[in-house]
Amino acid sequence: MTKIMIGETSVVLKPGDEILWQGRPEQGVLITRGRLIFTAIGLTLIVLGLWLMLTVRMSGPILGLPLLLYGLYMGVWQWISDKKRRAKTYYAITTTRALIVYHPRAMAYQILPKSPIKLIKGKYDRVLFASERVIGVQLGSHRRWVAFRDLADGQEPYDILKQIQARVGAG
Repeated sequence: MTKIMIGETSVVLKPGDEILWQGRPEQGVLITRGRLIFTAIGLTLIVLGLWLMLTVRMSGPILGLPLLLYGLYMGVWQWISDKKRRAKTYYAITTTRALIVYHPRAMAYQILPKSPIKLIKGKYDRVLFASERVIGVQLGSHRRWVAFRDLADGQEPYDILKQIQARVGAG
């Protein structure tokens, strides 16, 4: 077993496994339509919360404070937490699995012949390569996609994953 460093995290590779690709999500502030919509809603809630707290006498602070706090979460905190998450995230593809490394954890996903692999092109690409069944949701379970997110160009990791899948399926 070989130990390598991916970012700040030590990852153990299986015998015969080698790194084929490494990448990271785009860094900095990423502006997308969804984030802008949430920011606009958050700023609206901040203004409404402040207005309630400053103008309505009896129940203003009770009603305004939750709106203000939720508005700060939607309008400001989402940008900060997303930027911090991407700064600590590394991606890698070995000869048999895809790795998502988020210091200090590393999650490995085996690439199997029936693994769903999709490339979603956009301003920032996503490469979906696995799904997990999440149980505990009301009325049963649902699928949660695992992906390399916010890539400048997702074509190369997508092609490598498809090649691994074809090789695993043939062997």
